[in-house]
Amino acid sequence: MKKFFPNNKNRRTVIVISALVLLISAFFIWLHISNSLNKKRLIDRTSDFGLRIDKISINVPVVANVDPLDESSYQKALYGGVAQAKDSSVPGRGGNIFIFGHSGSVDAKHPYGQILSKLNELKIGDQVIVYYQKKEYKYSVTKSTLYAPEDLSALQPTTKERLTIMTCWPPGTLDKRMIIFAEPQ
Repeated sequence: MKKFFPNNKNRRTVIVISALVLLISAFFIWLHISNSLNKKRLIDRTSDFGLRIDKISINVPVVANVDPLDESSYQKALYGGVAQAKDSSVPGRGGNIFIFGHSGSVDAKHPYGQILSKLNELKIGDQVIVYYQKKEYKYSVTKSTLYAPEDLSALQPTTKERLTIMTCWPPGTLDKRMIIFAEPQ
């Protein structure tokens, strides 16, 4: 070792620099892995199905064709984003597009456990965007209301295209259902 580093000062410098390079490399590897695991998939016009509401910072995948009456099925689906109710319509085809998701979840690690917790901040005229089959569909909020949990009338088909977004309300409870209605722009 003395052959390469004739004095202790040079040896210490190389050791310190090597340690710093290793620490910095480890940090960037950790950062990359962490971002890959925690990064939610961003939705845009190239997405198959997604919901974006800029006013309340929502950009979430929509899991299609989920039975809203089968708790096991929809709880599993909501780990992938929000859900489109089975037998409801899809953008561009008319009818009632019914999307639902969590406002609060007891599972702290749930990636979308509070995704709709700010739904109450939407006002008439606010824009909601749905991406479906690589197309963008814009809607304007027309109404915000609370329903009793057993009232399923918002799920009913409509003749005109309408976007219906539902979550439990207040966040983290099962007391009521906050429902937002929006029509195509």
